[in-house]
Amino acid sequence: MTKVGAIIAREMEESEARGRKTGRTEGLSAALLTVLTTKGEVSKQLEQRIHEQKKSELLDQWLRIAATAPDVGAFEEQIMR
Repeated sequence: MTKVGAIIAREMEESEARGRKTGRTEGLSAALLTVLTTKGEVSKQLEQRIHEQKKSELLDQWLRIAATAPDVGAFEEQIMR
């Protein structure tokens, strides 16, 4: 493989990795909002905060909290700590 070909291949791999990461965070955000809407009304501010979060590890943690929270208010209290 040529030097240019190797650079292009590396750039494509990095782009695909970024795409997978973005897809994961979008999926976690959607799942989190789905769970929360079963527990009450989700404010626009909370919805925006969830969509702006780019750390999948934190979104995963929030999803676990949402799954056991009795309502949206309790969820917000727990993630604000």
